[in-house]
Amino acid sequence: MCHLTHPCGRIGREDVSGTKSSAGGRSDRGWIPVVTGEDERAGPVAAAAATLEDVRSSIVDLVPGVLYARRAQEDRFTDLYVSPSIEEVLGASPREWLARPRRWEESIHPDDRDRVVAEVRNAVGRRDRVSIEYRLVSADGGAVWVCDTAAVVAAGERVAVLHGVMTDVTRRRLAEEALEGAVEALRLLGDDRRNLVERLRAAEGTDRSAPRR
Repeated sequence: MCHLTHPCGRIGREDVSGTKSSAGGRSDRGWIPVVTGEDERAGPVAAAAATLEDVRSSIVDLVPGVLYARRAQEDRFTDLYVSPSIEEVLGASPREWLARPRRWEESIHPDDRDRVVAEVRNAVGRRDRVSIEYRLVSADGGAVWVCDTAAVVAAGERVAVLHGVMTDVTRRRLAEEALEGAVEALRLLGDDRRNLVERLRAAEGTDRSAPRR
Protein backbone atom coordinates (compact mmCIF):
# COMPACT_ATOMS: atom_id res chain seq x y z
CA MET A 1 0.00 0.00 0.00
CA CYS A 2 1.34 3.41 -0.96
CA HIS A 3 0.05 6.35 1.07
CA LEU A 4 -0.58 9.66 -0.66
CA THR A 5 -0.74 13.14 0.77
CA HIS A 6 -2.79 15.80 -1.00
CA PRO A 7 -1.40 19.38 -1.13
CA CYS A 8 -4.49 20.48 0.82
CA GLY A 9 -3.58 18.14 3.68
CA ARG A 10 -5.89 15.16 3.08
CA ILE A 11 -4.46 11.68 3.33
CA GLY A 12 -5.44 8.89 0.98
CA ARG A 13 -4.17 5.56 -0.31
CA GLU A 14 -3.44 3.88 -3.60
CA ASP A 15 -4.12 0.21 -4.31
CA VAL A 16 -2.30 -1.92 -6.85
CA SER A 17 -4.66 -0.81 -9.63
CA GLY A 18 -3.46 2.76 -9.26
CA THR A 19 -6.86 4.13 -8.10
CA LYS A 20 -6.43 7.03 -5.70
CA SER A 21 -9.00 7.53 -2.98
CA SER A 22 -9.35 9.94 -0.10
CA ALA A 23 -10.09 8.93 3.45
CA GLY A 24 -13.79 9.26 2.62
CA GLY A 25 -13.51 7.04 -0.44
CA ARG A 26 -13.77 9.85 -3.05
CA SER A 27 -11.40 9.76 -6.02
CA ASP A 28 -9.30 12.88 -6.43
CA ARG A 29 -6.30 14.37 -8.22
CA GLY A 30 -3.19 16.10 -7.00
CA TRP A 31 -1.96 13.37 -4.67
CA ILE A 32 1.69 13.28 -3.67
CA PRO A 33 3.22 9.88 -2.75
CA VAL A 34 4.81 9.64 0.70
CA VAL A 35 7.05 6.79 1.87
CA THR A 36 5.83 5.53 5.25
CA GLY A 37 7.24 3.02 7.68
CA GLU A 38 4.94 0.37 6.22
CA ASP A 39 6.33 1.06 2.72
CA GLU A 40 9.88 0.89 4.03
CA ARG A 41 9.31 -2.51 5.63
CA ALA A 42 7.76 -3.83 2.41
CA GLY A 43 10.65 -2.65 0.28
CA PRO A 44 12.54 0.55 1.16
CA VAL A 45 14.58 0.75 -2.03
CA ALA A 46 11.61 0.17 -4.33
CA ALA A 47 9.44 2.62 -2.41
CA ALA A 48 12.10 5.32 -2.42
CA ALA A 49 12.81 4.82 -6.12
CA ALA A 50 9.10 5.07 -6.98
CA THR A 51 8.80 8.24 -4.94
CA LEU A 52 11.83 9.85 -6.59
CA GLU A 53 10.46 9.03 -10.03
CA ASP A 54 7.11 10.59 -9.11
CA VAL A 55 8.89 13.71 -7.84
CA ARG A 56 10.98 13.93 -11.01
CA SER A 57 7.88 13.61 -13.20
CA SER A 58 6.05 16.23 -11.15
CA ILE A 59 8.94 18.69 -11.41
CA VAL A 60 9.17 18.20 -15.18
CA ASP A 61 5.44 18.86 -15.50
CA LEU A 62 5.55 21.93 -13.24
CA VAL A 63 8.52 23.72 -14.80
CA PRO A 64 7.17 26.45 -17.16
CA GLY A 65 9.52 25.64 -20.00
CA VAL A 66 11.36 22.95 -21.92
CA LEU A 67 13.96 21.07 -19.91
CA TYR A 68 16.81 19.62 -21.92
CA ALA A 69 20.16 17.87 -21.82
CA ARG A 70 22.45 18.84 -24.70
CA ARG A 71 25.84 17.49 -25.74
CA ALA A 72 28.28 20.08 -27.04
CA GLN A 73 31.08 18.95 -29.33
CA GLU A 74 33.57 20.91 -31.38
CA ASP A 75 31.44 20.89 -34.50
CA ARG A 76 27.88 20.29 -33.30
CA PHE A 77 25.27 20.30 -30.57
CA THR A 78 23.10 17.23 -30.00
CA ASP A 79 20.05 17.12 -27.75
CA LEU A 80 20.01 14.02 -25.53
CA TYR A 81 16.72 14.78 -23.79
CA VAL A 82 13.84 17.25 -24.07
CA SER A 83 10.79 17.38 -21.82
CA PRO A 84 7.26 16.80 -23.19
CA SER A 85 6.45 20.53 -23.01
CA ILE A 86 8.49 21.04 -26.18
CA GLU A 87 5.41 20.02 -28.14
CA GLU A 88 3.40 22.86 -26.62
CA VAL A 89 6.16 25.41 -27.23
CA LEU A 90 7.50 24.36 -30.63
CA GLY A 91 4.94 21.94 -32.03
CA ALA A 92 7.21 18.88 -32.14
CA SER A 93 7.02 15.88 -29.84
CA PRO A 94 10.17 14.79 -27.97
CA ARG A 95 10.49 11.83 -30.32
CA GLU A 96 10.23 14.05 -33.40
CA TRP A 97 12.67 16.58 -31.97
CA LEU A 98 15.31 14.02 -31.02
CA ALA A 99 15.00 12.17 -34.36
CA ARG A 100 17.07 14.94 -35.95
CA PRO A 101 20.38 15.13 -34.04
CA ARG A 102 21.02 18.82 -34.83
CA ARG A 103 17.40 19.97 -34.52
CA TRP A 104 18.22 22.71 -32.00
CA GLU A 105 20.85 24.40 -34.16
CA GLU A 106 18.72 24.02 -37.27
CA SER A 107 15.70 25.53 -35.50
CA ILE A 108 17.45 28.73 -34.40
CA HIS A 109 16.24 31.70 -36.45
CA PRO A 110 18.82 32.44 -39.17
CA ASP A 111 19.26 36.02 -37.94
CA ASP A 112 20.11 34.75 -34.43
CA ARG A 113 22.00 31.53 -35.13
CA ASP A 114 25.60 32.76 -35.30
CA ARG A 115 25.22 34.91 -32.18
CA VAL A 116 23.56 32.16 -30.15
CA VAL A 117 25.96 29.39 -31.13
CA ALA A 118 28.94 31.65 -30.38
CA GLU A 119 27.63 32.61 -26.92
CA VAL A 120 26.87 29.01 -25.97
CA ARG A 121 30.28 27.82 -27.18
CA ASN A 122 31.97 30.57 -25.18
CA ALA A 123 30.07 29.49 -22.06
CA VAL A 124 31.07 25.86 -22.63
CA GLY A 125 34.70 26.91 -23.03
CA ARG A 126 34.54 28.81 -19.73
CA ARG A 127 32.59 25.99 -18.03
CA ASP A 128 30.13 28.72 -17.12
CA ARG A 129 26.39 29.35 -17.10
CA VAL A 130 24.70 31.05 -20.03
CA SER A 131 21.39 32.89 -20.35
CA ILE A 132 20.35 34.18 -23.75
CA GLU A 133 17.20 35.19 -25.57
CA TYR A 134 16.67 34.29 -29.21
CA ARG A 135 14.12 33.01 -31.71
CA LEU A 136 13.41 29.41 -32.60
CA VAL A 137 11.40 28.42 -35.67
CA SER A 138 8.49 26.20 -34.63
CA ALA A 139 7.14 23.23 -36.56
CA ASP A 140 4.54 25.44 -38.27
CA GLY A 141 7.18 27.98 -39.34
CA GLY A 142 6.40 30.64 -36.74
CA ALA A 143 9.01 32.41 -34.63
CA VAL A 144 9.05 31.63 -30.91
CA TRP A 145 11.14 33.78 -28.58
CA VAL A 146 12.79 31.77 -25.81
CA CYS A 147 14.92 32.58 -22.81
CA ASP A 148 17.49 29.78 -22.70
CA THR A 149 19.36 29.28 -19.42
CA ALA A 150 21.89 26.46 -19.13
CA ALA A 151 24.88 25.27 -17.17
CA VAL A 152 27.72 22.90 -17.99
CA VAL A 153 27.28 19.81 -15.80
CA ALA A 154 30.00 17.63 -17.31
CA ALA A 155 32.96 18.41 -19.51
CA GLY A 156 35.83 16.57 -21.10
CA GLU A 157 38.56 17.63 -23.47
CA ARG A 158 36.35 17.68 -26.57
CA VAL A 159 32.80 17.20 -25.32
CA ALA A 160 30.57 18.77 -22.68
CA VAL A 161 27.01 18.27 -21.48
CA LEU A 162 24.62 21.15 -20.81
CA HIS A 163 21.48 21.01 -18.69
CA GLY A 164 19.05 23.84 -19.25
CA VAL A 165 15.55 25.17 -19.68
CA MET A 166 14.04 27.12 -22.57
CA THR A 167 11.14 29.34 -21.52
CA ASP A 168 8.70 30.81 -24.02
CA VAL A 169 8.93 34.62 -23.73
CA THR A 170 7.19 35.46 -27.02
CA ARG A 171 4.40 37.47 -25.42
CA ARG A 172 6.83 39.63 -23.47
CA ARG A 173 9.07 40.24 -26.47
CA LEU A 174 6.13 41.17 -28.69
CA ALA A 175 4.83 43.52 -26.00
CA GLU A 176 8.27 45.12 -25.71
CA GLU A 177 8.49 45.53 -29.48
CA ALA A 178 5.02 47.08 -29.58
CA LEU A 179 6.00 49.49 -26.79
CA GLU A 180 9.23 50.41 -28.55
CA GLY A 181 7.25 51.03 -31.73
CA ALA A 182 4.81 53.28 -29.90
CA VAL A 183 7.65 55.24 -28.27
CA GLU A 184 9.34 55.67 -31.65
CA ALA A 185 6.07 56.83 -33.21
CA LEU A 186 5.66 59.42 -30.44
CA ARG A 187 9.24 60.57 -30.93
CA LEU A 188 8.70 61.02 -34.65
CA LEU A 189 5.44 62.83 -33.97
CA GLY A 190 7.26 65.16 -31.59
CA ASP A 191 9.97 65.77 -34.19
CA ASP A 192 7.32 66.57 -36.82
CA ARG A 193 5.61 68.96 -34.40
CA ARG A 194 8.87 70.76 -33.61
CA ASN A 195 9.73 71.02 -37.31
CA LEU A 196 6.29 72.44 -38.03
CA VAL A 197 6.63 75.04 -35.25
CA GLU A 198 10.07 76.03 -36.52
CA ARG A 199 8.76 76.45 -40.07
CA LEU A 200 5.83 78.54 -38.85
CA ARG A 201 8.15 80.77 -36.82
CA ALA A 202 10.51 81.13 -39.77
CA ALA A 203 7.59 82.03 -42.04
CA GLU A 204 6.31 84.52 -39.48
CA GLY A 205 9.75 86.14 -39.21
CA THR A 206 10.06 86.41 -42.97
CA ASP A 207 6.63 88.04 -43.16
CA ARG A 208 7.55 90.61 -40.54
CA SER A 209 10.84 91.56 -42.23
CA ALA A 210 9.26 92.01 -45.65
CA PRO A 211 8.78 95.75 -46.64
CA ARG A 212 5.20 97.00 -46.33
CA ARG A 213 3.53 98.90 -49.20
